[in-house]
Amino acid sequence: MNLLPEWAPNIHPMLIHFPIVLLLLAPLFDVGALVFKKSPWLLPAANFLYFLAGFSVVLVFISGKLAAQNIDIPTDAYVTISKHANWALYTLILAGINGAIRVFLMINIKGESFSRWYMLIPGLLGIVFLINTADQGAKLVFAHGVGVSAKMNSNHHKMEVQIESEAAVHTHEHADPDVESLQWSAATSTLESFSHRFEWLITQPEEMGISKGNNENGTAFNIHLEDQETLILFPEFVSNLELQTQLNFDKFEGIVRLVHHFSSLDQYDFLEASSTEVLLGRIVGGKKKIFDSAKTNLSKAVTLKAVGTEGHFRGYADNELLTHGHGPDFPAGKLGLYLKGSGLISLNELSGTEIE
Repeated sequence: MNLLPEWAPNIHPMLIHFPIVLLLLAPLFDVGALVFKKSPWLLPAANFLYFLAGFSVVLVFISGKLAAQNIDIPTDAYVTISKHANWALYTLILAGINGAIRVFLMINIKGESFSRWYMLIPGLLGIVFLINTADQGAKLVFAHGVGVSAKMNSNHHKMEVQIESEAAVHTHEHADPDVESLQWSAATSTLESFSHRFEWLITQPEEMGISKGNNENGTAFNIHLEDQETLILFPEFVSNLELQTQLNFDKFEGIVRLVHHFSSLDQYDFLEASSTEVLLGRIVGGKKKIFDSAKTNLSKAVTLKAVGTEGHFRGYADNELLTHGHGPDFPAGKLGLYLKGSGLISLNELSGTEIE
């Protein structure tokens, strides 16, 4: 039995209005308790509302995290959803602490002894946090179309496809996409351009076996490694980004990393994949730090995607969110692909998108 209406993609939009109302209403009762001192019921009512607000924010925050794991997020929405999550976390911390303090005071202290103007400050600050959270949430829906109905999303998708098709034609007529963008495809590349498009660290292309061929996804470059490692980088510097590759590594024993915010071999962020596990982390000071991990079974062709925006890092395999971590942002850096091991990597595409 499905308790959600057909229009709702998840329970999150059904819950968000409860903390909005409570976080706005509670400070009004606080003001009333200060102004109308002969109405002693106002202060306990305010305390109870703050408790309900804190509890509802916890529920909505959890539902939001679950929603973000199960919806298709457009590339240009990642910065917004990261900001929305950050403000929601600030709201959760403030409302949770304030709600717990109010319950403690309500139980242990009576009367006007704790009815003071400064008790309003957390409530007013909570409204500021709420406004910023709601602003980013509204932008997700109305600017990026996240979670909209199937009909609206279909129309939006058709418009995007038309715009992208026109842009592709324009780009094809006026520029080489492998040279002037963070897009590389085996189908449009030669062995020579493959070597020159990227910066190669550790092992150079002539030291490996590279040939052009095909796999189940079409044209591919076959990279043969014999207990070797190499790092292929776009030379451009990027901050907020999405990095994606399509490849097949079922004949490879080793690891594949999507690398971004690269400044040196001792400092960069990565999404690492092997046949059994996906790791999300970073190299800092030459040491590996893991944000999140997931057991998986990757075989045949797979599309890996790493996203880094506003201190949020996400890792996908075939559009399924597997890892999500948090950390301070590195400065803008290069992005690319790291390979280490022995065997055959069949590479179809490698592309990056800078997210404004």
